Amino acid sequence: GFVDLIRSAKNDIALLQLSHPFILTPYIQPICLPEGRVTQAGWRNCFTAGWGTLAYGSRQYSLTLHEVEVPIVTYQTCRARFGNSVNSFLHLCAGDWNRGQRDSCKGDSGGPLACQREDFSWYLAGIVSWGHRCGLRNTPGVYTSVVHYEDWISAYIRYFEPESVEMYQRRLSRTRSKRETNGQTPFAVRLFPMQRKPT
Repeated sequence: GFVDLIRSAKNDIALLQLSHPFILTPYIQPICLPEGRVTQAGWRNCFTAGWGTLAYGSRQYSLTLHEVEVPIVTYQTCRARFGNSVNSFLHLCAGDWNRGQRDSCKGDSGGPLACQREDFSWYLAGIVSWGHRCGLRNTPGVYTSVVHYEDWISAYIRYFEPESVEMYQRRLSRTRSKRETNGQTPFAVRLFPMQRKPT
């Protein structure tokens, strides 16, 4: 994921490159990035979704995808609850502050916090990151703020343009180990040096 030179729990984000494109259906659709123009006034109709547990301490994960509307909690309110563990640039907080219950839970990490713009389009405001238990009053969930990472996301999407991927695959095929296991070529993964921003 995003490099964190101070080795903290910050920068809880990763990009995945798929081997095949998704087949879009009424249930599988892309979502917009915030495009650097999201303010707290734009945080409305926000939902999170996942297959995580439905209650803290439960060991049973959901067999169906659940979604829940989660109001955005101001940074000041979230900071009052979590102190220096939250950062106004890196995090968003969401959940029902007064009643609790509406929250992400164990197994939902990496899921979306999707909010609706005034033009009714949806954008990915956050990524489920961490929290204290699930659904407690006065204890929101903490989400990675996507707008902070848009330059990083764009840089690595450009890095993985089809031409770059094909060039890498040709080079990999020349240097790949000839060893095989059960007739299959070993799986190869390239780790990119995240400290250096691609040009």
